[in-house]
Amino acid sequence: MTTPSSPSEQNHLATYLGYLRTSFWMLIVGAVIGGLLGWGASALMTKQYTATSQLYVGAANTGNSTDAYRGTLLSQSQVGTYAEIATSRALGERVARDLGLDQSPAEVASMLTAGANRDTVILNINAVAEDAEEARDLANSAAAQLTAMVAELNTTTAPDGPSSAPQLAPLNDALTPDAPSSPKILQNVGIGAGAGLILGLVAAVVRGMTDNRIRDRRQIADIVGAPAIGTISTSDNLSGSAGSHVLDFAAAPVIAAEQFRELRTNLRFLDVDNPPTVIAVTSGMPGEGKSTLATNLALALADDGERVCLVDADLRRPRVADYLGGDLQSEVGLSTVLSGAAHVDDIVQESGRDGLTVVTSGPQPPNPAELLGSQRFRDVLTDLDARYDYVIVDASPVIPVTDAALVSSAADGLILAVSHGDTTVDQLTQTTSNLTQVGAHVLGTVFTMTPKSEGKGYYRNGYGYGYGNTAAAVQRSAQAAKTSGSSVDASATGAAAQHAVDARETVGADR
Repeated sequence: MTTPSSPSEQNHLATYLGYLRTSFWMLIVGAVIGGLLGWGASALMTKQYTATSQLYVGAANTGNSTDAYRGTLLSQSQVGTYAEIATSRALGERVARDLGLDQSPAEVASMLTAGANRDTVILNINAVAEDAEEARDLANSAAAQLTAMVAELNTTTAPDGPSSAPQLAPLNDALTPDAPSSPKILQNVGIGAGAGLILGLVAAVVRGMTDNRIRDRRQIADIVGAPAIGTISTSDNLSGSAGSHVLDFAAAPVIAAEQFRELRTNLRFLDVDNPPTVIAVTSGMPGEGKSTLATNLALALADDGERVCLVDADLRRPRVADYLGGDLQSEVGLSTVLSGAAHVDDIVQESGRDGLTVVTSGPQPPNPAELLGSQRFRDVLTDLDARYDYVIVDASPVIPVTDAALVSSAADGLILAVSHGDTTVDQLTQTTSNLTQVGAHVLGTVFTMTPKSEGKGYYRNGYGYGYGNTAAAVQRSAQAAKTSGSSVDASATGAAAQHAVDARETVGADR
């Protein structure tokens, strides 16, 4: 009876298979390079030709069956001896003299091998040379010289009469080989490809074990401590190549639109007794897709009939107006209200999409953190919350600056974007620690830019961000930090709600 594997063993197997899927190209490259090296080595090798002559080893037949049987046994026992003589320096000297070769007897002997198949009396003499005709001549000369040498030895050992020792007789002369016996190109290519494949396999596993980039949602849950509420796969529609980072939910590909609809549904299941309506969207580092996530989440909510206001609170590098396009103006926006130069009614703009209004970032201020940490910012969100069903706030990344922490403290909760294969464990740990310190309420995480066979490139534009050396310095400190055990409080969910969230988490490609 087969013993079922334990969950731990299955997890280990899944982990290693994940390593291979992620670095499958290493196996292919290793096999190709190994095969090419095998082919190259074969091309550099000198061609060798092998010719074989055969001799029959037999004792004198007296006509008696018993004597014939004994003669056969004697012949079989002598084959090994004759094979040794065939590769001796003495025979090499005779062959060199017979063919007029310049090589020494030892060199000629090294070109010869001899042997017989088990339980036979057929002696095979093999000659290897760089020239096909030379190999043939060597094999035939060796057979002739061995026959003569054995006859002489038998005569010497029995000078007074015929010897009972088995004699040699020609059976098959060597023919000129048509093709070289070495190098064996296909064999060498196969060996090289196999060795390269093994090295690629080892490299893939080592890379997977040493690579601390996030590739599995379980890693996110272990670090953040909040439920995974969505997966957004790569999509050409979100790449920005066509000048847009947003989806048209009426005409978008089913997969791309459905993933945001699933995220919308999962969001509604969170904290059903006190549903969040002012939701900040952020990430640990720039380039993880948080602005794309915030914009399309707002569109998905509006597509379902909700009244939604999308607020661009990334005052350092705003993106919402660029993504939505249209007639959105950035001359007046959130920074204008926070500085006291305008009223909320003056900055709310129609997006041109049903159900969605927008508050752009406005002119870039010299003191974004001070503005976002003010009571006026909280008042703006409270005002907007009273007017709309949902207020989605696009916040700056957490690690480079403190803006996101300030925004999250003013919101009901936040959604954290984590980029597949880009965000590192250290960065996510530092992000979680920063949010925990300010008491941020992480509603859930969204795994962005996950690979999908239908997708081809995701929005990976140079999101260098406007934080200069500050971002680089903080990132270095995040990589050095090893804070563990910190987690952000996740919202409470009922059993049925959590079951629905878990079921929907399977949407999209993930590791």
